[in-house]
This record gives sequence, structure tokens and C-alpha cells, in this order.
Amino acid sequence: MQKRNVHSGYCLAAMLLLLLLSVSPAAAQGSSAASGGSLYIEGAMKAGLPVTAIFDLGGDEIPRGTYTSINIRVKSGPEGEKPTVLPGYPESTLTFHQPGTYVLDFILSRVSKSSCGGAEAVPLVRETRTLEIE
Repeated sequence: MQKRNVHSGYCLAAMLLLLLLSVSPAAAQGSSAASGGSLYIEGAMKAGLPVTAIFDLGGDEIPRGTYTSINIRVKSGPEGEKPTVLPGYPESTLTFHQPGTYVLDFILSRVSKSSCGGAEAVPLVRETRTLEIE
């Protein structure tokens, strides 16, 4: 007699149910989750002063059971200390410690986890910006 792993059967059933529940009519038609998001940069572009990055989803909300992940990456900038980044949604704060030209990637993702330990990240906003700091 062959033993069956009951836990893996429940895990597979749970993943299938989550997949079926997560497919909305808009998703079935191929709409992009990232199409409605925007990024706004506010504040004085001066070394030592905070700059705010605001992620705007145009009225869309982050569904219950999911959370956001913010990644702000410095692609290039002056030599020396990297900017201090305090990530958050809908606002993240950056402080540049020296003047210069900075190229930054801003990524807002919606993260959901299954009960089986997997995670899925869906990009909602992904933009590259060049900031001139005095």
C-alpha cells in the first residue's frame, strides 16, 4: 500500500483555490496592474534636506492579506555616502548627503503569500528618475 502525503494535497488544493479566486475579469482580459500607478517627487532638492517619493495608485487599494514592498535603488550618483532611504507606502523619504546627479530606480510591488510558503510580487509602479541635488 502506498502512503499519501495528505499535507501536500491540502497545500495543492489551497494554491489552486487562491489562484482561482485571484483571477479577476480585468486580469483575465490582460490588463496590467502597473498601468494606473504614478510616482511623485516632492521637496527641496538640496543636500541634507528630506525629499519625499509619493506612490499613487490612483484610488486603487492594496487588498487585505497582501502588503507592499518598496525598493529604491541608486543606479548612479556621486562618489561617497549613499542617500539615506526610509521606505514606506504611500510615502518614502530620501535624504541626500552630498550634491550631484543621482539616477534612482523606484519600485512598488504588491506581495502576497500562500499558506504553503510561496510569495508572489506584482510590480505596481516601476520608474527610473534622475534627480539633481544642489
